[in-house]
Amino acid sequence: MSKCNIRIEFDRGDRAYRGGETVSGNVVVQADKDVECEALKIELYWQTHGKGNRDSKVISTKSEPEQRWEADLEYKYPFGFGLPARPLTYHGHYLNIDYYLQARANMAWARDPKINEEIIVLPGADAGDEDSVQVEAGVSDESLGRKRKDIRDFIPKTVPGILAALIVLLGIAYYVPILGFVFFVGLIVYNKHIRSAWAEKKLGSVVADFEGGRVHPGDIIPVGLRLDKPGIAKVNAVSAKIEGQEICESGSGTDVRTYKHKLHDEKTSFESSSPNEFRGEIKVPDTGAYTFHAPDNRIIWTVTLYVDVPGWPDWQKSLPLTVVPKPPEQTGDLA
Repeated sequence: MSKCNIRIEFDRGDRAYRGGETVSGNVVVQADKDVECEALKIELYWQTHGKGNRDSKVISTKSEPEQRWEADLEYKYPFGFGLPARPLTYHGHYLNIDYYLQARANMAWARDPKINEEIIVLPGADAGDEDSVQVEAGVSDESLGRKRKDIRDFIPKTVPGILAALIVLLGIAYYVPILGFVFFVGLIVYNKHIRSAWAEKKLGSVVADFEGGRVHPGDIIPVGLRLDKPGIAKVNAVSAKIEGQEICESGSGTDVRTYKHKLHDEKTSFESSSPNEFRGEIKVPDTGAYTFHAPDNRIIWTVTLYVDVPGWPDWQKSLPLTVVPKPPEQTGDLA
């Protein structure tokens, strides 16, 4: 059987690039005897590794047409692929994101030789560009991996499962007065949205002055809270918490395991500027864990605002943050 060797020559020895730059080089092929190659495909892609199911996305592809490679001759095929601003190379606790350059030869009547070489993608000049965000929250690109779990996965599919569901429903119907009261109290205690709505009966509307959205590591975010109900009773405290998490899911259907790792958790107390107004500042930590959303692997950042009401359910509201890297000219890393 003929042997075909493939290697990739990069334009940089360290294979380190910045988002927005072009990774270029040559795919070099050498065969030990004459062979027919039906196609040579060169791909740039990123892929996740870790606790969660594997997500991946092909960024660019180049294909060379049918070739005849003669023995002991060397053939070079140049490539040049533009890199996205995000995601970037990331090595975390449960989640890793890596970039690869792959070359694969489709051989006639022989095993297809291929090679994968890793590259490093660092923050680039357009790191905060809105249009260059690779995957935004709520987007489920089919090329990223399997789709989010469908609700039908949670419907009982067996006779015992259906009977168990009926028994539970009958029990609820029989004990509905008692269970309804317990359920209502439980919702108030454990559901933050219902708890906050109940709190607003005493506080009035709570208006947040929050300029979050897209932020950089080290940014200071001013936050204000205003309670619209006049003559409100004194509150115990007003505060905010900034939190970052890796969230990875493995498995499918009803057999899904979720792994969470807390990257950051910091709470800040607000000061009262008037009886009904409170102000404070939130600092985004210096981090390389930038916001990332894929079907089974995510890095999320949130700011949660709290109003501690004496003798009453507390009010809280969570707001998303998109943490993006600073451009190199702001960090002094621009070559």
